[in-house]
Amino acid sequence: MALDFLQIPDDKSVRVKPSAVHAQLVALLTTVGVKPRYAEITADALLCASLRGIDTHGITNVTRYTNLILDGTYNR
Repeated sequence: MALDFLQIPDDKSVRVKPSAVHAQLVALLTTVGVKPRYAEITADALLCASLRGIDTHGITNVTRYTNLILDGTYNR
């Protein structure tokens, strides 16, 4: 396959349980003032997208979201 070079061998990869990632997302969001229920909903959506392979809408966005919250662009 053309993208085989992107595959990471198991012995060189780190696997993190989705529940741990979810907890981290919630912690990040609540730290910047998001209400816990909304942080849970946002974490669910971001994690679901990442687990489905839609990284453009996944957990990588949490940094951008937290920065936009901190600078006042997004409401908490």
